[in-house]
Amino acid sequence: MKKILTGLIAACLLSATLVGVSAQPAHAKCKIYTGCLPTKTRALVPKAVGKHSKVALCGRVRVPASSVHAIGRLKIGIRFKKGGYGYKRIKPYLGGTVCLRTGKLHKSGVYVVRIRYIPPKGSVFLKSKAKKSFVVRRR
Repeated sequence: MKKILTGLIAACLLSATLVGVSAQPAHAKCKIYTGCLPTKTRALVPKAVGKHSKVALCGRVRVPASSVHAIGRLKIGIRFKKGGYGYKRIKPYLGGTVCLRTGKLHKSGVYVVRIRYIPPKGSVFLKSKAKKSFVVRRR
């Protein structure tokens, strides 16, 4: 009886060890991991444009603590401050400047541009975002 019980316990321990070894490796959370790199996102938009014109909305991400280039995705969005117009796109980011061109903006007033950097899963880069506004004026 002792041999059967000992064999059963040994089999359970062996299977638990195999399950633990074959599991995927754990990824460190960047909130607690000291090797994660903070990023800084910058929105590049004009201060003012004329009515019925197209606008290039550009974004750039840099890593201040390192000479490494961040990779991931940029979520670029624009909306009319009073409401009624909104536009969002997600573009891949591999370094440099990424731009998005809008259609013609017919309403005069203030538009708000938001750019969010989304790092890939398991990356050492932290999320960042930027917000900037510009004015569409009558001609």
